[in-house]
Amino acid sequence: MSLALRLLIGAAIALIVGLGTVRIALDGEFLAGTDEIGPWTIEASGRDATPYSAALRAIRGRIPLGNGEGIELRAIVDSAGARLDPDCVYLVRGRLPTARLWTFTVADHTDRLPASPPGRFAATSDDILWRADGSFEIVVAPRARAGNWIPSGGLASLALTVRLYDAPSIAGLGAPDLPAITRQSCPGDET
Repeated sequence: MSLALRLLIGAAIALIVGLGTVRIALDGEFLAGTDEIGPWTIEASGRDATPYSAALRAIRGRIPLGNGEGIELRAIVDSAGARLDPDCVYLVRGRLPTARLWTFTVADHTDRLPASPPGRFAATSDDILWRADGSFEIVVAPRARAGNWIPSGGLASLALTVRLYDAPSIAGLGAPDLPAITRQSCPGDET
């Protein structure tokens, strides 16, 4: 085999391996954020974004919050570390750092929204029912529930996203308490 052919084969293998590892990296959720607090990953944006997180956002068509606009938190696991399942019922309970407004959205890992006949796939700090102690509870479930309910039916995977608008940097907050995500039930659980 000639030297030119060996170099060509080597370059082709390097190209395939390089493109394959980039694709694997972009398919993974672990590159999207910069820090984790419990089940929540703080999404990097603006000048803090890595090339991988910027590429991941571009592929998904997501517009990141700019520096100074706010903070984005994302969870793909519950507080026990188990991967979120759209067929299960979850209770998201707690408080969030001070912000002018926050939104809570349910989607799959590619940001596809659930099929929701009532057209409900998100909640905001302005439209939820608050608990007397200033905390909140949101139920994420495939079927309707009383109170603050967001549907998760029809999704292949589950990701929860909270966007805090006009909020201070998480870095300036120390280690804030963020809402717990507790699995309440799943199909097949013993009753």
